[in-house]
Amino acid sequence: MIDFDFTTVIDRRDTGSWKYESFAPDVLPVWIADMDFASPPCVLDALRAAIDHGVFGYTKPRDQLVEIILDRLATRHKWDVNAKSLVFLPGLVTALNLATALLEPDAEVLIPTPAYPPFHHCAPNQGRKTVTVDMTRGERWEMDFDALDAAVTPQTGMLVLCNPQNPTGRAYTLAELQQVAEFVTRHDLLLVSDEIHCDLVLDPAATHTSIAAAIPEIADRTITLLAASKTFNIAGLGCSFAVVENGALRKRFEPTHDGLVPQVNQLGYVATEAGYAHGEPWRVALIEQLRTNRDRVMETVAGLDGVTMIEPEATYLAWIDCRELGLDDPAKHFVRHKLAPGFGSFYGDNQSVRINFATPPANLDEVLARFTTGVLAAR
Repeated sequence: MIDFDFTTVIDRRDTGSWKYESFAPDVLPVWIADMDFASPPCVLDALRAAIDHGVFGYTKPRDQLVEIILDRLATRHKWDVNAKSLVFLPGLVTALNLATALLEPDAEVLIPTPAYPPFHHCAPNQGRKTVTVDMTRGERWEMDFDALDAAVTPQTGMLVLCNPQNPTGRAYTLAELQQVAEFVTRHDLLLVSDEIHCDLVLDPAATHTSIAAAIPEIADRTITLLAASKTFNIAGLGCSFAVVENGALRKRFEPTHDGLVPQVNQLGYVATEAGYAHGEPWRVALIEQLRTNRDRVMETVAGLDGVTMIEPEATYLAWIDCRELGLDDPAKHFVRHKLAPGFGSFYGDNQSVRINFATPPANLDEVLARFTTGVLAAR
């Protein structure tokens, strides 16, 4: 097995990094969902070759990339998709907003919470309304279908599903997805399924199930969002794609970005193709490192009074409940102790914080030390 480097601490300051340059230099940031690891060697080699070519013109996805994606959908998701069903976009947040723009002007969008912050914003961005429904927390995080049913009105037009779920790390079971399918069918809703973390399942007992692949009868009402960006740490290169099998829906979805949304850039296509074609050994090694990091976070949280978390089955994100600390805003408290987690209020729960643990072990040591200091200071 190739020995990939997940231990070197890379200085990301003075690079324009949102993550590292949104707080004071002495604050350690763990708030945004990009990794502190270098991208796979195969991706870096492909990017170097593209740069050495020297021409950066307008580009479209190569036939090789389309075939790689279709093969990946077939082998990893058991999903036979026509190439015409792929819509390439410069980001999943863009896709969320484009999908919302398809709805009637007075439409409502259902969001199970806690949820990735742009989910909360896509409806108001397009002049629509967001309706949030809290998930339930027991041994694991689950969608509350009774509450979702109660939240439906004649204006409800769309449900946004995140699977694996951000920020809780849930990888939904087929039985849960069947409930989602029944729900959106019964209420005649558009379903947008964000599956960007699908390749980052950490729990050996869990799997990623793509809802439109597993339950084809809802494919006609589903826009599935995917990307290599989280898997291979290439989010800043801006390449994602939607799978929209319903031709009429796809025609409505595609024109909404004509003239408003830029095309995917050449390097985004290059990195995506290289990652999907050659990055699997690196991804497998990454999963092992992320499991180790997750377990260290779990152990630290379990040893502290006042904070709890449910083990994430997927992603590299820890969602930590801090309400027993009795703080008005736990995230601001941790910033005062030189650690910047994801602010729970952005996700729909201001008593929780999100910590990105995709970082080298030495950096994680400091993250956990500062987190511990912050918890002890709150007592």
